[in-house]
Amino acid sequence: MIMMKVMPYEILENKVWSINSLLTPVASNTEGTPLIDSVDVNPEKLDRKNIKSNQLYTYIDLSAVSAEKGVIVDAKQFLGKDLPTRASLLVKEGDIILSTVRPERNLVAIIGKEFSGSIINNTFVVLRPKQGTNVSPLLYFILRSTEVRRNLVSLARGTAVPTIKISDLSLIHLPFLELDFEKVDRAQGLYDLWFKKQAKVKSLDTIIEDIFIAKGMRSDSHDSSNVIKNSFYKILPYEDLEDRMDVGYYMTLTIGKQWSVPTLSLDSVSDFRSGAAIPAKEYQENGVPYVRIKDLNESSILLDDMIYVKDDFSINNPKAVLNEGNVIISRVGTIGKAAIVDQRLDGSIANQHITIVDVDTKRLIPEYLNFYLQTSWAVNQLMQRAKGAAQQFIKLKDIKELQVPLPSLQEQQTIVNLIKEAIKSNSDDQLEKEIQTFTKELVKQENTHH
Repeated sequence: MIMMKVMPYEILENKVWSINSLLTPVASNTEGTPLIDSVDVNPEKLDRKNIKSNQLYTYIDLSAVSAEKGVIVDAKQFLGKDLPTRASLLVKEGDIILSTVRPERNLVAIIGKEFSGSIINNTFVVLRPKQGTNVSPLLYFILRSTEVRRNLVSLARGTAVPTIKISDLSLIHLPFLELDFEKVDRAQGLYDLWFKKQAKVKSLDTIIEDIFIAKGMRSDSHDSSNVIKNSFYKILPYEDLEDRMDVGYYMTLTIGKQWSVPTLSLDSVSDFRSGAAIPAKEYQENGVPYVRIKDLNESSILLDDMIYVKDDFSINNPKAVLNEGNVIISRVGTIGKAAIVDQRLDGSIANQHITIVDVDTKRLIPEYLNFYLQTSWAVNQLMQRAKGAAQQFIKLKDIKELQVPLPSLQEQQTIVNLIKEAIKSNSDDQLEKEIQTFTKELVKQENTHH
């Protein structure tokens, strides 16, 4: 089917004639207010002449922002003399930072009081609301909406690292002509609740590791510095060296000693399959779901940006078809992302960069394995064996050698139940649904699926 679009003559005045840049203004809410009319873009540049070499500065790069939560979680400290070359922007309280790199990740955050005066990596654009910081939460929710994110993704250029040009922000429109101060107040209230909640919420890996430790399966701490220290180097006497020199092999030998239950290699309790490579030209809006690494998120599979292919691909690629209860693991890019296939995706197809694990359910509960794969203990095993510089990858044989602690099925189920209870009590789902409803009202996303 040929896609055609009739567009106003004035859009053809756009300096960039890529198909994305021409179509986005038509798709955007052009009846609203242009984003650049409501904010100052990159209002303060860093003058390195004012930087003191031995003074500590707070530095925020892409890794500092949680894509899922939309808050700053891991700002870094640098001496002035050690600031990265990309450190080029200054922010103050109430500014909004938006990543111009890989916009599909949705890296947007508000600068709080504690980060005022920080230095920002130039892969972000800084947006300072012209009408004051009280408007920041409203703009923040709009910028994190599915509609705006899709428009930003469509504007990005480049295959390896899709990037938005700052000039493209002129094509983004906010869904109002005049501010509704009732919505401004509501946005502020919701954001305050969200931000406070995030300060109390535990990460999924911490929840899971706490349960494992509480059940007496391990005695060590889940502190990340200890995990890295204990996982990435080991002193071995020369006489203990065998005819192999790969680090992962020797790390595996010591893993069993860290657990109070038996550990077995994953391939002793599972079978493995690989996903299928399907070209982008075959993607469509309906059909069989095609699960990619980007769809994996904290032990589950997201449907928000799911793509689909024809039924024929299931017939032609039977080994790539997912069944309910399969555990899937990423082996390219972000190593070790894992999720379990639920009923919604039974019969879907996995991407070629995903390993499908068919678990022997008489010995291993799939949910237990999925939760274990979220821990630093599992991820570090895989990272030790990862290869590649620009893009990391891991071989199937290395996934097969992953050591898994294996208590009885009854104990596995007890652990699964405890983790589910802890996740539920830690959840911010209700508040998140309220925010999603509010955001839909703002951007009128009647056709958006969450």
